[in-house]
Amino acid sequence: MKVLEVFIKMFNKKFLKNLFGFSMINWIAFIIGFVSTLILTRVYNPSELGAISIFISLTSVYQVTVSMGQDQFIVRKYYEQENKEKLISTILILELISWIILMIITIFLSSFLSKLILGEINIFAVIATSVISLPLSLFRLITQISKLENAIFEHGKQILIFNLVSRIIVIGIGFINKDYNLYILCYSIVVFVISMLFFIKEIKKIKTNNHSKEKISCLDLKIAMNYGLPLMMASVMFMIKDLLPRVILREEGTLHDVGILGAAMTLASSINVVISGFNTYFSAYFFENYEEDKGQINVIHHMLVFVLVESLIILSLFSGIISLLVGESFRDAGSIFPIIAMFSISQVISETTVHGINVKEKTYLHIIITLIALIAIYTCSILLVNKYGVLGISVSYSVGGLVFYFLRTILGQKNYRNINKIGVTHVVLVITFLVSIFNHIYFNNYLLRFSVLIITGIIIALIYKQYINKFLKLLKILLQKKREKSDDN
Repeated sequence: MKVLEVFIKMFNKKFLKNLFGFSMINWIAFIIGFVSTLILTRVYNPSELGAISIFISLTSVYQVTVSMGQDQFIVRKYYEQENKEKLISTILILELISWIILMIITIFLSSFLSKLILGEINIFAVIATSVISLPLSLFRLITQISKLENAIFEHGKQILIFNLVSRIIVIGIGFINKDYNLYILCYSIVVFVISMLFFIKEIKKIKTNNHSKEKISCLDLKIAMNYGLPLMMASVMFMIKDLLPRVILREEGTLHDVGILGAAMTLASSINVVISGFNTYFSAYFFENYEEDKGQINVIHHMLVFVLVESLIILSLFSGIISLLVGESFRDAGSIFPIIAMFSISQVISETTVHGINVKEKTYLHIIITLIALIAIYTCSILLVNKYGVLGISVSYSVGGLVFYFLRTILGQKNYRNINKIGVTHVVLVITFLVSIFNHIYFNNYLLRFSVLIITGIIIALIYKQYINKFLKLLKILLQKKREKSDDN
């Protein structure tokens, strides 16, 4: 099928309509996150923000542990399962069991865990983290459901209210009292209330639309657990990738360094405004359409690579300005965040290449892939942190991202090949990684830095010229059809 025809087919399937809808939500969430980050770097010093960032990372690890991989199981089975209430009830039972086990382990090991991760004995912090992990997991579940239902408005309401309120709490506490435990208490209460309110509302709606009283069997639980458990283990390791560099940097450096890294990671998330709408919608799109795929996913892949890489280059060009917007103590984060952003780019691009693993239900491979990527991050961090500090951790983080991408792509395409000319993507990602490091090294040499970034951007545009031209032709055809329709009316 010709590239242009593939694009038109994508429009007919309303792929881009839903993509733009979910992207708009994330644009607003990005603005909230970016503005709040600029404020946070003025309210908190790097050491205080470093302690908070470790807590937030630990919360993410706990949340995916409780989820038991069921946030991915529902994506895989939602369109196949007619009885949605039974499916969701099965998931809830597994998540509740997982949460109870996690609570018991945390209570018994609270002193050890807090000393290992937080650097001090803080039983309250780790127990609070385990308590809110269930509401966070339930919130994750209902946001998945709203995506699968293509309920853009409802999904937007869930995400934006959660982000806005939680950010206001962080900033507000900083203005009133910068006590770490007070922040944990307030954050936990807000997260619990918001998550449970949205969850109760969604469950009531599902019960209204489904009246089946079919009982849940042990076999149902076993199927869900067998699918989700490997994904949960992979997800936990994936979340540890954010926590591990912070812990290593705290041990080998200071909380001040952790704060700089945390700010850089937050700035790096600015690339998520480009990818999050895609990341939000693509999995649901894939499983709904992969059996009838005639080249759409290949086109999506290459256009995604082009957009992401060019977006990172543009962000790198403006990284000097961005560094001036944060607090003076956080200025170093401005030159580092493009390097860190490479992980997000690598991970999202791999979403278009990895689904062969899930199609064949070989989810255990996710554990192997994530473990190897985590080992790569840990090894590089240990080798580089003493000499290069935050920069060494950032490079290690991105190396892990590239390892993650290559393994997911190789194994995913082996099980379900849907991408042509994948070698081009490999080369472009490696070049982009090297350019992001170059951007940091020559950060103050504006002429040289800008010249290399612009030339790289032009070369990449030439590489993807075919897709750009076809896309522009598509837009021309669509605009012409819209004018003809308006004339007829």
